[in-house]
Amino acid sequence: MVEEKTPKSHKDQGNEYYKAEQWLKAAACYTKGIKEEPENTVLYSNRCAALLKLQKAGKALADADTCIRLKPEWEKGHYRKAMVFEAMGEHNQALTSYEQAAKLQNTSEFRHKIATLKKQIQRGSAPVVKASPAESDSGKPASSFAFTSGRSTPTADKQESKVLAAPNVGEIRNDDDYAAAKEGMANGEPIPLASERIQQFGQDIIVAVQQQMSEGKTIQPSVYFLPGKKAASGQEQMGQVQISTAFQSPDLLQSCLAFLRQYATDTGSHAACAVVPKQSIAYPQVWKMKGWPHQINDGIFVQLESLKPLRKCWFVSTDDKQAQEVSSDYKILEPIFR
Repeated sequence: MVEEKTPKSHKDQGNEYYKAEQWLKAAACYTKGIKEEPENTVLYSNRCAALLKLQKAGKALADADTCIRLKPEWEKGHYRKAMVFEAMGEHNQALTSYEQAAKLQNTSEFRHKIATLKKQIQRGSAPVVKASPAESDSGKPASSFAFTSGRSTPTADKQESKVLAAPNVGEIRNDDDYAAAKEGMANGEPIPLASERIQQFGQDIIVAVQQQMSEGKTIQPSVYFLPGKKAASGQEQMGQVQISTAFQSPDLLQSCLAFLRQYATDTGSHAACAVVPKQSIAYPQVWKMKGWPHQINDGIFVQLESLKPLRKCWFVSTDDKQAQEVSSDYKILEPIFR
């Protein structure tokens, strides 16, 4: 008599797909398992890992939170949450979650993660406070992206930089600072809308990108805004929005775009210039489109647009640091000014 094989569980099937790097199929199997066992923390943990591979950070974070809610003393839930925060660039929150995991199970991996993050935060290379990926209490579009503006803030490590070396650029750490910047712009002296100024703005950004690439500095994905009014001090104050997690998925990109449009409206900006390293883009991978002129070269996307209207796109290759204008078909962001 031939013994019948026991059907594989959804978890086992998912694990096989995960090992084969078929993340979507793995997540689907874990979801089927959760429907049958809605309080199985292992299934939520495994799906969290698969979703993170799929660049779905928001959904992965929800699964990590569910793990912690169902089994708060299980270190794996806190570990998963830390991994999600780290992938999102939320290093301070990742550190907190890793420390919580270490309290429950003090492993060498947790200790290494904690030590590494502390060093990054101390030298200023880790992102600062950012808005929550959940709905914002302030009524602004939900975002997991830092918004910055004001005075420059130097970093301790000269080999890493999260802002371009431009004057009058700094950090806003909370909604109160955002409101103050908005009010300051509203009461400032209007600046004439001029094509020449906008073109120069784009060129200045490109030069700054090339300089930082030549110096070996790290460039974080950001959008820079050319103000339409002077600040209360009487100076022009460029705005900056860090968008380090925006290109992880279509959903995050749309959330980011809504935030950028609101920022442009609130500050009366005349133009915006996105600066995004190719390696930080999971979506949209425009270089896979037909006709992309740079083959597999790494580099930085620079995308300028304004109220005029005007839209230009460049790609600054890592190889020669030259900015080559490319067709707007290869845009990485939909219009901010509409």
